[in-house]
Amino acid sequence: MFVGDRAYKVKKPVDLEFLDYTTVAARRAACEREVALNRRFAPDVYLGVGELRSPDTGVPKPLVVMRRMPSARRLSRLVRGGAPVDDVLRAVARQLATRHADAPRSREVDEQGTSDALLSRWAASFAQVRAMADDGLPLDGVGEVGEVERLVRRYLSGRKRLFDARIGQGRVVDGHGDLLADDIFCLDDGPRVLDCLEFDDRLRHVDGLDDAAFAALLDRASTLLSAGESVVLDATWSHPAQREAAQHAAERTSADLVAVYCRVPGDVSAARLSTRAPDADLDVATAMATAEPSWPEAVTSSPLEAAVVQALAAVRPYGADQAPVFRRPYMEPD
Repeated sequence: MFVGDRAYKVKKPVDLEFLDYTTVAARRAACEREVALNRRFAPDVYLGVGELRSPDTGVPKPLVVMRRMPSARRLSRLVRGGAPVDDVLRAVARQLATRHADAPRSREVDEQGTSDALLSRWAASFAQVRAMADDGLPLDGVGEVGEVERLVRRYLSGRKRLFDARIGQGRVVDGHGDLLADDIFCLDDGPRVLDCLEFDDRLRHVDGLDDAAFAALLDRASTLLSAGESVVLDATWSHPAQREAAQHAAERTSADLVAVYCRVPGDVSAARLSTRAPDADLDVATAMATAEPSWPEAVTSSPLEAAVVQALAAVRPYGADQAPVFRRPYMEPD
């Protein structure tokens, strides 16, 4: 909520099993942690932890006290309006590099950058694809999973020195974890980066490149689209700002954007996630689902069978027998 030049964030008294905010003490601790983590990026925005007391109950409500940011200076809004943002992006990059350089290192952080940790994530993804195929879902290229897995394992087993070097060079950091244009405010005295990922430390323990991965994803997609190629961007896309950024990338390259919103029942999700690596387990999925903003433009009123037909028609406008699509095996980094 906003009051004058201040913004206040209240933690809801909920119990998500892995996050229990049912007590005042737990909510206060969560507020204190949010302030501490985000002060790494915007110390003059996260002012501290306060309390809101109801005259009826007298029960205190811990809250995060923040300096209110001008909505007109959101990076996402400036981009939508066509404002020049090159200098801002460079300033954000410098700030991010500085925070990464200052971030404390530890064994727990380093563990998330090892080849073994990466391999476990890949293995969980392969298991998920195979489980979907076993469920009878029509997946293009599912027969190639074995070859892809062989190449991944070969690459990772032969690149242990690379990942060890990244760790040895201090490249694996406790970073932001959820860097979005909607959470960056471009002020006259420099950018303010807000709302780092707080509910699972492991999701912030990444190679420093990961904090810039979303922007790089859209940049590469734009490059391929402008060259006349089709692109599949496979991600959660749970935040409206992410979807808007993808839409603008399509508009800049005169390409059609087809957004397919996929959901599964909770028990199916739990069964699939039970085989996944620790950074994508059921607790993480539950937290993401709890915090996920609504997707009002998604049409979810059709029966399942009709929705599948519509989705396939959108991505295969010329039918299942259309000419094979060229698949670029790899795009060299800049």
